[in-house]
Amino acid sequence: MPIIKVLDRTKRPMLKQEIIQCLSKSGIAELSEKFASLNIEIFIPLITNKTLFGIICFENKSNGDIYSEEDLNLLDMMVSQLDIAIEKIQLNKQVIKNEKLALIGTLSACFAHEIRNPLTSVKSLVQMVPQKHNNEKFMKMFSELVPSEINRVIGITEDLLNFAKSTHLAIAPVNVYQTIDKIRGLLRNKLEQQNISVEQEDSGNPILDADKQQLYQVILNLFLNSIQASKAGGKIKISILNKNKDDPSVSISIA
Repeated sequence: MPIIKVLDRTKRPMLKQEIIQCLSKSGIAELSEKFASLNIEIFIPLITNKTLFGIICFENKSNGDIYSEEDLNLLDMMVSQLDIAIEKIQLNKQVIKNEKLALIGTLSACFAHEIRNPLTSVKSLVQMVPQKHNNEKFMKMFSELVPSEINRVIGITEDLLNFAKSTHLAIAPVNVYQTIDKIRGLLRNKLEQQNISVEQEDSGNPILDADKQQLYQVILNLFLNSIQASKAGGKIKISILNKNKDDPSVSISIA
């Protein structure tokens, strides 16, 4: 769009008349005539990292006065502050993304171990089928255990995929106990390697209105920080408490 190209080139606030002149010089007379009929007087580009990503438009003043040089400078200063704020938000999003990727790397061994266990069980059972396919008791166990272990692998991989991808907030009832049990299962091997025991104190209603994936990540981070801070043979204490019966909030402590 020609107007965007003009603002991207100048990277400064422009009055409507200035843009009309630029369009006319570019040989786009028809567009400049349509543009002149708009009830917009000032166009201010939004720029981060030297790239135009938006435009703020200001209509004519309600009292009919024209915008002064002082008005333009003030608006430009306000928009510059907005540019800085947006750039900080974008930087913060990138930091969060990098932290999540680093955490996924840390957890890769845990996920691999948790996937290996059920696959090993399934492999062993499948290898025994040729010898025991006529054994009714074995085949019953096979038909029950194999689907269960495969579902376990699917659940682990889905957890990893959901954790890795960026999603919008989805507030819904979440069982805190189930979330912690799932994380304890994921970190079981890591806890055993460092001979760290886990003591859990539960009290009250475990259901909490929250985003499932974000709650999972918060508790997971608390667990990993506690493991990192614990010595071999140490103990991690988990406390899940309701402040009172009428308060829907839940206090979760991991240390």
